[in-house]
Amino acid sequence: MQFPLCWCRGTSMSVKVQSRDEDDGMNCGRAGELCGFGEPEYEPNTSVEHESYGNKVCSACVGVLIGMVLFLGSFALLGWNEQRTVYTTRSLEEGEENVAEASCDYVDQRMEGKLVHLACDLKNFRKFEVPGFEENLPSFEGVFLYSDEQMYQWTEHESCTTKSDKIGGGDTRVCKYTYSQAFAPRLIDSSQFHNPSGHQNPASFPRVLEENPIWAQQLRLGAYSLSMEQIKRFTSKEALTLTKGGNYTYSGSPPDTLNSDTTRVGGQGNTQLFTQREGSSTQTGDMIIRFFGSTARSASVLAELRGTSFEPWETAYKNYDIDILMEGKHSADDMFQTAKENNRALAWILRFVGWLVMFIGLQLIVGPLTVLPDIVPCIGPFLGDLIGCALCCVNFLISSALSLLTIAIAWLIFRPWIGIPLLIGALVLIGGAIFIRLYFKSVKKSKKNDANVPMYPV
Repeated sequence: MQFPLCWCRGTSMSVKVQSRDEDDGMNCGRAGELCGFGEPEYEPNTSVEHESYGNKVCSACVGVLIGMVLFLGSFALLGWNEQRTVYTTRSLEEGEENVAEASCDYVDQRMEGKLVHLACDLKNFRKFEVPGFEENLPSFEGVFLYSDEQMYQWTEHESCTTKSDKIGGGDTRVCKYTYSQAFAPRLIDSSQFHNPSGHQNPASFPRVLEENPIWAQQLRLGAYSLSMEQIKRFTSKEALTLTKGGNYTYSGSPPDTLNSDTTRVGGQGNTQLFTQREGSSTQTGDMIIRFFGSTARSASVLAELRGTSFEPWETAYKNYDIDILMEGKHSADDMFQTAKENNRALAWILRFVGWLVMFIGLQLIVGPLTVLPDIVPCIGPFLGDLIGCALCCVNFLISSALSLLTIAIAWLIFRPWIGIPLLIGALVLIGGAIFIRLYFKSVKKSKKNDANVPMYPV
């Protein structure tokens, strides 16, 4: 009898399973169950990793250190976020009081050094030409040109389950791997697959543009110049319609280079280039190419005028300058209102992130308490899960209360009329949690005393 997949408990091991062997109706897994070691065999394309109890405890202890860093860091994040929110709001309010309207037709030197608002048409668009695709894309004028290439490749899908061992306190992690083909925007390294056999991807990924995207270099907003930092803030784009051309010939395999002769125009609205022959099945390595061009034709700016260009306008709050660019024509009031809404949205996102970091930190700090019971035979994993569930609820309340308390203290510093109600709410929440804890403790003690009272007088 052969035992191709057996190991002793208490060790850390990773095993790849490619096939199943049976002998006299008893495989290694069955033998392991009889002799008290080993694991059952698994299906092909499956990996099995075993982590010993000692490794679990060690990992949990390392998690305590990481948790402490996250826990303390969350206070800094929450406090900084409230400062950022208030200072950004105040800087925008300062900008509203000092902004001046500038003309799109000429540069008014009297505006030098002031916060100005403009809503003008864009000029000096760049004329883009793509080498090798002149027949498909004769020319395009705009702020930027972007090419999107996708290759048909193998992708690996991992599905894992982890179970606690009934004896020994360790964990067994079983991962199953499946494979499918799809278009992807980057090269997928198939050599890193669990089972590369029969799932090989090409070694290279051909590109159309060496620099992607390509930007206009001397874009102007009315009579003013835009810096490259401002130009790269434009994002709106649309797929460009392509012209059929070139001498496309199918070579029988995906090409190494992309041009008009190795691709054909197709897709809805003739916006795509394909390397595979029309009507043929897609092969590994086949490409789809699309070109996107900027749709911006006007823009609005809030910034300090310097010469014929713009710089961030310094406010009374250091590092909270005003330098806003939006596509399209917008009034100064609309731009300030949008900036305030974005500031409020970011504030709530960072508040949630700060709370989440604190909660995760607390979970890591108490991690060893959920691992230690696993050493108890049979019921150890259940006890660990029970303790983990209880601690999760407690950590949720603690992180919520401390996050609210931190935000309240920060608002006490920056806006007391808002911080005081928040602080009262946090103290009520903490006091309520303490009261509930003491109440249930007293009820439990009272029931215990009642149980000790004799039913009949002595």
